[in-house]
Amino acid sequence: MKEASKVLDISLPTISEQIKQLENEINIKLFTRSVRKLDLTNEGQSLYSIVKEMFKYEPKILENISSDSNGGTPVKIGIQEGITLEYSSNLIYQYWNKYIHYGTICSERIFVLDELILGILKGVFDWGISWEFSSNSRIDSLKIGSAEIWFCCSENIFNIFKDKKNIIKHIPFAVNSYDTLLNEKILDHFTINHCIPNELIEIDQKELCLDLIQKDRCVSILTEQAIRKLNPNSNIKWFCIEKPILLDFNILWLKGRDKTLVIKKLLELCKEGFVNENHDTYLQLKVIDIPGEMLLKSIS
Repeated sequence: MKEASKVLDISLPTISEQIKQLENEINIKLFTRSVRKLDLTNEGQSLYSIVKEMFKYEPKILENISSDSNGGTPVKIGIQEGITLEYSSNLIYQYWNKYIHYGTICSERIFVLDELILGILKGVFDWGISWEFSSNSRIDSLKIGSAEIWFCCSENIFNIFKDKKNIIKHIPFAVNSYDTLLNEKILDHFTINHCIPNELIEIDQKELCLDLIQKDRCVSILTEQAIRKLNPNSNIKWFCIEKPILLDFNILWLKGRDKTLVIKKLLELCKEGFVNENHDTYLQLKVIDIPGEMLLKSIS
């Protein structure tokens, strides 16, 4: 146990707990326990001989049995619906670059935090992204950044009102029904700054909301990331009331999985920080080893 603790860099109690969890999951006693040592049972010895071979040939096994054409182990990520989706793109792209030699990335949108947590606990998701903080004792989390939330309206509306608070008060304010806690945060901001909207409307489709904003029909919110992606010729202006609303974003994963490849690559990325990388068109092609004669340009 001590040697395993050193090699894995995991505490003795954690190793002991993981062994107990494994025994419970497969309903087999793997060790006989005495005061000073552990001995493998017959079942444990049998399982050890099989697992030893699995680890020996693990890379080859994954290449041959993976349902993914690229081989390796695909990662499944849960991303909370709404404002989190806008923040996630750069993180997923850079994580994919780090993990590309081991497998591909799959994602699923989740509507509420509890659903995301349950998916991580059940192993449906390897990790997740949310702007909400989880207090679940079985979940580890790490803040990965913040985003400013700005109000946005058409240029025509923006130019009509002297005091921008009156835009909020008199133009219908569009919210996303999935972001209930974010909507509460926005309404709290309105209350503090004395500019309660006369009318709230629900528009869950981002493209439709942007279109209606440009056509002078409503006002809503955008993250700084979304603002940067706007067409320079778009008829949209953004503004704040006193100051922008600030949201923190978090990654979530199952406690005790820090040493797995999936989470190690994630934590490596977070430690290094997100940078603006040059887009490498050929990276995916190199990994899946496409013959050069199939391409118009050779892979350098």
